[in-house]
Amino acid sequence: MISPNSETQSSRDGERRHGSVAQAGALGKGRLLLYVFLGLAVFISYYPTHGNGFIDQFDDVHYVLENPAVRRGLTWEGIGWAFTTGHAANWHPLTWVSHMVDCSLYGMNPGGHHLTNLLLHVSNTLLLLVFLSSATGAFWRSALVACLFGLHPLHVESVAWISERKDVLCTFFFLLMLIGYRRYAGRPTFGRYTAVLILFVLGLLSKPMIVTAPFVLLLLDYWPLGRIRRDLRWSHASNLLLIVEKLPLLVLSAASCLITVQVQSAWHAVAPVGVVSVVSRLANALLAYVGYLGKMVWPVNLSVLYPYPAQFSAIAVVGASAIVTVLTILALLLRRRAPWFIVGWLWYLGTLVPVIGLVQVGSQAMADRYTYIPGIGIGLVVSWVVFTAARRSRLGRVALACGVAGVLTACSVLTWSQCGVWMDSESLFRHAILVTQNNYIAHNTYAVALMGRGQLDSAFAHFEEANRIRPNETRVLLNTGIVLEKMGRVDEAIDRYQHAIAVEPDSWRAFNNLGLAYARKNAVDSAIACYKRALEYNGGCWEARNNLGNALVRTGQLDEAIACFTEVISLEPLQPSPVLNRACALVSRGRVAEAKQDFERFISLQVGDHADRLYRVGMALDALGQPALAGEYFARAAVENPLYRAADSLNGARSAAPAAPCPSSSSEEAP
Repeated sequence: MISPNSETQSSRDGERRHGSVAQAGALGKGRLLLYVFLGLAVFISYYPTHGNGFIDQFDDVHYVLENPAVRRGLTWEGIGWAFTTGHAANWHPLTWVSHMVDCSLYGMNPGGHHLTNLLLHVSNTLLLLVFLSSATGAFWRSALVACLFGLHPLHVESVAWISERKDVLCTFFFLLMLIGYRRYAGRPTFGRYTAVLILFVLGLLSKPMIVTAPFVLLLLDYWPLGRIRRDLRWSHASNLLLIVEKLPLLVLSAASCLITVQVQSAWHAVAPVGVVSVVSRLANALLAYVGYLGKMVWPVNLSVLYPYPAQFSAIAVVGASAIVTVLTILALLLRRRAPWFIVGWLWYLGTLVPVIGLVQVGSQAMADRYTYIPGIGIGLVVSWVVFTAARRSRLGRVALACGVAGVLTACSVLTWSQCGVWMDSESLFRHAILVTQNNYIAHNTYAVALMGRGQLDSAFAHFEEANRIRPNETRVLLNTGIVLEKMGRVDEAIDRYQHAIAVEPDSWRAFNNLGLAYARKNAVDSAIACYKRALEYNGGCWEARNNLGNALVRTGQLDEAIACFTEVISLEPLQPSPVLNRACALVSRGRVAEAKQDFERFISLQVGDHADRLYRVGMALDALGQPALAGEYFARAAVENPLYRAADSLNGARSAAPAAPCPSSSSEEAP
């Protein structure tokens, strides 16, 4: 095994020369205080997230708000679902379990969910300091890397967005794995290697972002662990064994990649080459590498989404290519004098590969959250460069201290401000519209948020702006149709849905929404035909099958409707609406005993006020001509909540009743 590099060794020797035990004790107390100070600084800088809500129009709705498996909290049934689902185009069971735990602890209080993200980020900051300081022996340089990681506003997206729990949770296990690997490298044993493997698996189960971890470990073998020869010759058996040592990790990475591609392809999340060409992907990757560097240096005008450009500037692409090439050559030339440079730079380049856009997932050209792990490499380079430059003179040390304090203070202030941008969907996408250009997704999602708050005219205006920027975009056409329906302009909505089908003939969402519009006009046969077309293109679409069942009920085809709802329940056993719909259909068919079992299941599946659920079942039974059975549920509701005592009188319930909650239909918004 090659001994640590001379810089690391001299740093350790320098610390030994400080002398006495008393001095060492004082130094230890100072470092402990820095850990405390750093943890508090990060917590305070990100604390505004605790007052933020859910981003209900961008993933939080799929991850928590309308996810019955998660909302019910931690259950064995939910854990089984987490390990078998590809919901939201990802397979990350440990992340789902963490959201379930939050729901058990905090319910639907977003502050608690935000607090978990924040505590994980604080932990990651401190774990990074533990790893770097123990691996390099350079505590204060490592501290600067950790400070930049913990306080940088580019990481707000990973912390402030509840759906990005996968980011902070994955990094938590990744950093624990690095700490375990440092211990293993110091004294290789089977037990220590097994711990590394387990922590790596836990990280992959949180997010597949760390599939490049074996590559990172090889970089660490070069520096600071010093397990690889500096001349990069692989002829020595000991060096070759380092690759063999990583093979189990590589197998796990390959398995994770395979699962991820399959899940995302099934959810149609991966853009085909015909939509985004190979040349465009390479051009965007080069621009993104340089763009992320720019945002690390000047973190202003940050956005939740940066739109994919319609065309690329050749000059910009050539310039970005030159910057990446020059920095790579410089790192190679300095690999012996400054091994931390090549390690930090290749860390940045390598860990960004899964999300740099070579496999295009989603509509973004870049995303701030993608820098959460890769930015550590740039932080390492910056810290070692700064300390190396300042080491030459006392004046340099003073300038270093003042400069670092100023930069970290600025980062903290910008982070505090950026956390406020993530207050809710409206503020987030309003900000995105202000700081980006031609961002049709921001206009579309902002309009969805406005529509959810009843501001239909403003929502329609932003949908139309999105249509202007990106004509013939299916998701925008669908959402424009939905807002037109809400405005009572059903015929215009039908035109938008038909336009969407003309653009994307196999869009199950368009057929599903068109069916709902026809049903609203009492053209039930046309609605049924649309739902069936939707199911031809997506047989697993429970919403379309649920809506088909409701339409069959309206035409008196009760047995067919019951079979339809039963199939929906088999596909999505934790969704409450098809259970309620089947119960209502069973009552209409005269199978009241079976219906009662479904009503009880509906009550157990729903999350929220238990008395309110009992009342809703009572209302459904009353509307279906079952007053005696309805009275039982009204009485149970009254026992649980005195506010429902009026419902115990059926006549009172009828006079105060809203429309019966059955059947329940589902339209598809596309944020």
